[in-house]
Amino acid sequence: MRLPKKYFYFSLLFAGLASLLILSKYLITTKIAPLAIHPYVKKNIYIIVNPISGGIVKDKIVKELEDTIDKTQFNIEIFYTKAPLHAKEIATLAVNNKIDIVAVVGGDGSVNEVGEALIGTSTILAIIPTGSGNGIARHLHIPQETLAAVDIINKGQTKIIDTVSINDRHYLGVAGIGFDAEVSWEFADFGHRGFLSYLFLTLKKLSTYRAHKYQLSIDGTPLTQRAFLISFANSSQFGNGAFIAPDAKIDDGFLEAVIIKKFPFYATPQIAHRLFHHSINDSEYVEVIKCKEVQLHQTQIKAHIDGEPIFFEEGLCIKILPASLKVLVKIV
Repeated sequence: MRLPKKYFYFSLLFAGLASLLILSKYLITTKIAPLAIHPYVKKNIYIIVNPISGGIVKDKIVKELEDTIDKTQFNIEIFYTKAPLHAKEIATLAVNNKIDIVAVVGGDGSVNEVGEALIGTSTILAIIPTGSGNGIARHLHIPQETLAAVDIINKGQTKIIDTVSINDRHYLGVAGIGFDAEVSWEFADFGHRGFLSYLFLTLKKLSTYRAHKYQLSIDGTPLTQRAFLISFANSSQFGNGAFIAPDAKIDDGFLEAVIIKKFPFYATPQIAHRLFHHSINDSEYVEVIKCKEVQLHQTQIKAHIDGEPIFFEEGLCIKILPASLKVLVKIV
């Protein structure tokens, strides 16, 4: 005899309830744990402070940083650098210890040292800019004020950027040969940090510096050029608003080789004006080549990497490393 539909559905409902009762009894009498709700796990941050960057005392900045960083989110440990490449050593330790974030209180040189150690890892770079130029921070729109920069650590987002290999070293922003490299070498020995010292040395060097002849290969194409300077730009500026590569993007998988050719002295004001007004690439004395690899065939080369002087014995091989570093930036 066939049951009415309403009794059929009632039977299904009863069977379902009975199954739930049996299952609940099983869960209670056996050792199956309920789904755990994990408490919030704090992230660990190493803060690396360069005590001499920008020629300013860092005690107040570090105090502001300690007071402003969100202690409910982060455990922090502070380190002070004592010598060149010490920041890179500390950052390497952070990677080995699986630290989540390394924050740099310093200028482009310190940022570059730390970034070099973090390339290809899961550890994230954060920047509190206190240098003479802060070109990398400015390109990434990281505020120059400590409290605003720390707020990016508290509330920012991760951006994946390109980096660059230069022989056995790496950099984030701009490397170069020629005039800017010579100034970087003199600035390192000058004894006084800060923008005014850099400006003084630049003006002093202008009157005596002469262009040099360079032999390059850019993406395999040979080029011989007499140049005032050649920059290999991953980011757009030297710092302090001096845009050597206004169109450079730090995440597009390309370098910009910026060649400032030999120019008459009377053109200096025009070039300087263009440098600070985002239009250096419009000058008749400037050539910009977008590329992935540059080789320089000279030996005994004075260069700079993000403003820090460096000497290369046997030529240069410069390559873009796409999407190789994580950095904290403002949420957009």
